[in-house]
Amino acid sequence: MSDVLSFDRRALSLAAVLAGATGVAAPGWADGAGSGAVAKSPLEQHYRHQFNFPTGVVLPKGALDTWIGALHTIPGTNTNSTGTGNQFYFGGFQYGIADRFQAGLSYSLFQDPPPKPINGNIPPIRVEVLALSGAYQFVDTGNWKIAAEASIEHALFEGLNGNAADEFRGAIGALNVPISYVPNDQWMFTVTPGVSFLPDKMGGVPLYGTLGYIGAGVNWKPSLRWSAYGSVTVPVTGNNTIRQSGAMDREPVWTVGARYNVSPKTALDFFATNGMGVTPATRALTFFPDGDTTLIGATMTWTPGTGPGYRPNYRGLSGEPLTRRQTDLQLDGFTLSSPDTMTPGTFAVTGFGGSQGSYGGGFKISPDYDFQVEVAYEKRADDGTTGAKVPSTDAAWLVGGSARFMDQNNGSPFSLAVKLLMGRDTSANLNGTFYAGLPMSYKSSSRLAFMAEPKVSAWGQNEFFGFGLGVNFEVANGLNAIAEVTPVAGDADETVWAAGLRYHVPRSPLSLELSASNAIGRYGHGTLIAQDDTKVTLGGTLLFDGRSMKFWN
Repeated sequence: MSDVLSFDRRALSLAAVLAGATGVAAPGWADGAGSGAVAKSPLEQHYRHQFNFPTGVVLPKGALDTWIGALHTIPGTNTNSTGTGNQFYFGGFQYGIADRFQAGLSYSLFQDPPPKPINGNIPPIRVEVLALSGAYQFVDTGNWKIAAEASIEHALFEGLNGNAADEFRGAIGALNVPISYVPNDQWMFTVTPGVSFLPDKMGGVPLYGTLGYIGAGVNWKPSLRWSAYGSVTVPVTGNNTIRQSGAMDREPVWTVGARYNVSPKTALDFFATNGMGVTPATRALTFFPDGDTTLIGATMTWTPGTGPGYRPNYRGLSGEPLTRRQTDLQLDGFTLSSPDTMTPGTFAVTGFGGSQGSYGGGFKISPDYDFQVEVAYEKRADDGTTGAKVPSTDAAWLVGGSARFMDQNNGSPFSLAVKLLMGRDTSANLNGTFYAGLPMSYKSSSRLAFMAEPKVSAWGQNEFFGFGLGVNFEVANGLNAIAEVTPVAGDADETVWAAGLRYHVPRSPLSLELSASNAIGRYGHGTLIAQDDTKVTLGGTLLFDGRSMKFWN
């Protein structure tokens, strides 16, 4: 344990429980005042940027801020679509080159028909933007923080004017001057004048042009872990909105949201907005058409590396080293997910094959305490009985992750996490699926663990709800017997089950498994869909430890 956290163990445990439950920093965990104090990580300080609104705060030298996220229309708001809605995907990073200068790269992609007709048409629209940006903070008096931000971006706009054949491909850019006033640790107020240099025309029809605007925003940070924010940006020259008629107009862009720090290095944002842009040049644009559609967004931010005195997590205890049994329980079951994220710096590679033509594999890495990223590829089993419960029988990619909120290995009464997976199959339609689960586990003894997982998946207008229950019993050293059952409701009324054995080969990173199940898949949507035939699967997992690398220290 770090010398920084050399409190009495009982007092520290109590403080950790209180801090985790309320999101408020325990005494001595504040900004550096008092004995045992630690420094704030970048995520514990005031916002550098909301989804589409910059502030005068910049990263300190050497700090790296990475994020990935998505925007989604509310299902049912699309008048021309039978699918789950429209999605934007975005991500990027910023790096503190000097104490007052940061540079970054961001990317966003939209590829869908609009939710309502434009100029009488429903064209396929593509908005793809890659932006290189930099920000210099030329005023920092403590209460006042003023920066200048500029960007050079490459944009591809297709079909925005209602004509699928028209496109713009070229350079755009922006200049913003966010002015932030910070009266105390809880509040920050920002005014941001700016200008975006956008295309004047597309296919001979007027488009946005040079867009001048001014924005106002507020951040409220009642604790180290919780933040809330809101902003409104009003265009004053040019246009930022496409009407259903195809005409251009102006509408304010608004955003409201909140952030929760899962750990000092990992944060989750949830927000609502009528905007569509994440890059500096597109932040002041509304979603099309009319700018009156509300989108729901989520962002996951990770700031790798720690400075001297940063706390590793909010529990105060690392829980290391784990026993072999605790490490085994970090692996998912056959249809249920584990709430135990892996130790930071470790990663797992899984592969499997089974009957009915099923095969696949996955990769999981835990870059931080309580946070895990997952990528998987799977060809689901197909005995011909699933029908319309699946978008297609083609193989699918999935990407997502888990955030752990309670950890029984570290003093919580049980373990609890949230898991999200977004998928696309490899068919010509690139059908998308969404999966969310709330995996839980309770270790009643060194050999017996119980699992539960409420979960939901969706594709198109199809929705599936399940409540999984499972048990993991260590029959002998390294040999685990696993049984799982999930009643499913919604667009399927059935029960999914799985049972099998998993064996951790002694003194090796390898675990082998043999299972039987009526579930067509191992990941996401496939764990909620049953078929008539039983699928038999043989697989293995390799767990690697990269903690000796300096990056993870």
